[in-house]
Amino acid sequence: MTAINKTKSDLKVALYAGDVLMFESDDPILWREVLSQMNRNPLLSVKDDKETLKSKNSPPFESATANPRTGSELEKFAQQLGTSIPHVEASCSPTLATPYLHLDAHHWAAFRRKYPSKGIGSVSNIAITATLLCLWLKHIKGAAAPTISDCQKVLKSVGFQEANAKRSLSNCTWLQYRDGAISISSLEIERAIEVARSYCERDASKSKAA
Repeated sequence: MTAINKTKSDLKVALYAGDVLMFESDDPILWREVLSQMNRNPLLSVKDDKETLKSKNSPPFESATANPRTGSELEKFAQQLGTSIPHVEASCSPTLATPYLHLDAHHWAAFRRKYPSKGIGSVSNIAITATLLCLWLKHIKGAAAPTISDCQKVLKSVGFQEANAKRSLSNCTWLQYRDGAISISSLEIERAIEVARSYCERDASKSKAA
């Protein structure tokens, strides 16, 4: 029994699109079902394989309130930032439902080590959050520009709230705050993308803060 359990723990199911890893799971129920299907019909079509995996253990981004992983808002967002889908998912977990982003504590800490929230060369908590939200929401059809309240909800995922949100936004050169809505200046979009990419890749040394 011990030997069997050890063997099970080493097995994984992986789904690729070309060379891109789309989904991976070490769920024993899932891989047992896959092995069972292969043993029953070794000539299963690619379509059948995908449908079996989807029905047994669909990844979070294929739920009713989230995104498909390719040809989608998520893919376009990653392309805009110049990074990969796994980097985007790991760092801010974009979804179609409010609060739209869930920040990762490790990426947040790495970014904060490079850029404190106050002082020379700083990027405030709400500035990086608003930057990510502005860029992501542009890819969601019908989504309105983010508000301070939206940003505060996202900040809760890493245990922060911005006490002087309006002042912090006004001090950020690439963000604009008008009539309660936050947007990115068209003249500073590349800078905003650079900062967002740096957060997602846990390498803030590539960006230049305000």
